[in-house]
Amino acid sequence: MAALAGGTVIARGAKSASAAAGAGLDVAWRAPRETLEEIVEHLSAQDGIERASVAVQLFDLAGHPALDALRARAGTLVEIPVYRWRLPDDPGPAHRLIEATVARRLDAVTFTSQPAVHHLFRLAEGTGSADALRAAFATDVLPACIGPVCALAAREEGIERLVHPDPPRLPVMVRQVTELLSGRG
Repeated sequence: MAALAGGTVIARGAKSASAAAGAGLDVAWRAPRETLEEIVEHLSAQDGIERASVAVQLFDLAGHPALDALRARAGTLVEIPVYRWRLPDDPGPAHRLIEATVARRLDAVTFTSQPAVHHLFRLAEGTGSADALRAAFATDVLPACIGPVCALAAREEGIERLVHPDPPRLPVMVRQVTELLSGRG
């Protein structure tokens, strides 16, 4: 924390802002739509960014396309992986989720992270059901993503018909899905 105390702390969203505050760090700016693109845009407009050392907590080990722009502008970019996502040791529950979705026994599937979306499709590809999964999401099963970052991953996997709450919060997503499924949304 001592290394961060002398720097400027920028938060992508409420969770990171809360964690920083809990650690005694002042958050100088928070991205209004909670996207990394906003952070890159904000930092790129700062005087001296080309001499600055910028550390970014990665929420996905695959990185993020916006980091290329930041890497080109910042003096030094340090990428810090925070999470380590991997496929489950027991894929049985995920396979049952895929089967239930493809069979249209579910009304909705919720996603709370980019890796969750990508991993579900990797598992579906392994069983030859990825196209059927996309078809279910395109017609009868509502895919709901926690926010725009997660929704981007869903679109990358070929899901176009989806919902995500604004603001990107779990209770808001649950309420949105409930309202849509009950016919009020």
